Amino acid sequence: LINWDGLNNLSRKLATRAKQPIASSQQNAVLGKRISQTGISELETQLFHSQQTFPGIERPSHWWVMALILIYLLVIGPLDYFLVHRVLKKPHITWFTFPAMVFIAIAWGGFTAFKDNGNALLSTQLNVVDYDVSAGQMRGRFYLNLYSPETRRYQVSVKSSVPSQSKDRPHFPTYLNWNGLPESTFAGMYRSAEGTITGPAYQFSEQSTGIENLPVLKWGTKSLLAEWNQQQSDLVTSNLTGNNLGQLSGTLTHQFSSSLKDWVLAYGNRVYLPVNNPEQLDQSYIPANQVWSINGPRIESRNIKGYLTRSVSRRIEQKGQNNATIVTVQTDYNPFAKNAYEILKILTFHEMSGGYGYTGLSNISGEQLDLTEQLRLGRAVLFARLDTPLSVAELDQNQLEQEHQDTYIRVVIPVSISVDIQYELPSLDKEDKETKDQQDTPSGSDNE
Repeated sequence: LINWDGLNNLSRKLATRAKQPIASSQQNAVLGKRISQTGISELETQLFHSQQTFPGIERPSHWWVMALILIYLLVIGPLDYFLVHRVLKKPHITWFTFPAMVFIAIAWGGFTAFKDNGNALLSTQLNVVDYDVSAGQMRGRFYLNLYSPETRRYQVSVKSSVPSQSKDRPHFPTYLNWNGLPESTFAGMYRSAEGTITGPAYQFSEQSTGIENLPVLKWGTKSLLAEWNQQQSDLVTSNLTGNNLGQLSGTLTHQFSSSLKDWVLAYGNRVYLPVNNPEQLDQSYIPANQVWSINGPRIESRNIKGYLTRSVSRRIEQKGQNNATIVTVQTDYNPFAKNAYEILKILTFHEMSGGYGYTGLSNISGEQLDLTEQLRLGRAVLFARLDTPLSVAELDQNQLEQEHQDTYIRVVIPVSISVDIQYELPSLDKEDKETKDQQDTPSGSDNE
């Protein structure tokens, strides 16, 4: 390791690492007790649900279904009894009214089911690409969710490409696998094992680049995950300089397949954002093959935690006093939101947002997607959206449409330090001193 470039960062990290307190509720999540009021305990579960919304498919809520069942029971029970006994006063007519009500309910249910569930094969497709500028290493994830109008088996394969400007971008096979729900609920990966030999079987192709005989039920879904790694250098040229206050200066040039939109550049405890003008949105993009400066006129800087938590500061005047109190309020995190851009942004900077304490969701299964550690190592992280579809999914050798394929890219950029930062090593007797202070503090004192 003596010649390893990352040895200094590793040594510094090991020396300054402190114990992170874990709440008891988060410990329960670690132990597998993944029960929450929302039914969502992982950030990846929220991302999973965001990809389960298919255009043209309108599923009723569980509460609506239970209400319909209750109404149905009231109609065929008390209402039918009141009709034939109190109104018509002919109890024997129930031999006709009861089957008629059941038939009407069945017909209405069948018509509604076909109308709401559709008869077309649908899919949602999401690319998440990470690129390390220093190493030239690129990795990609492709989330594929299928919706089948009929019960059948499919042959699935996925090929991807790197987001470069080359006109002849080659597509290469990816490692394809099923994508499970990281929960202990129904269809979750953490449910207790149940022995069964009757489930439908399917096979992986050679080197796991495809799946054969993948079973999907009628009006059912199947989630798949394709992963790939490529070496691609010189896609980003940067000359960024920062200091210990999180202030950045310098330029960068990228050669990705299209302009970077809705970008967020994080460094230290600061985040840099474009000042959007609805009439000139193209000016907020980072164009390809052009030198772009972080010190441009339409770029603002904010505290990263305040930005991620959407904190709002209010000034409260005190009656009879000249001073005022500044109160900062965080916006509650919504675990039911299905905006993939916002979910991936929180996944990218989860610990910087406050982690479990803010979102109420753990990030155990998606820990590798959190790039907070890169910020702590003095690097900048650029999160943006690309308009280029990178993956091609084939079902039974027929290519799926790429019209609704979303692509997000996260770039780890090296930063030169303008002023040497002094890292203070933790005191070895810190814990002993705190313990002694607690023992010396009398019970009921103001310092307790």
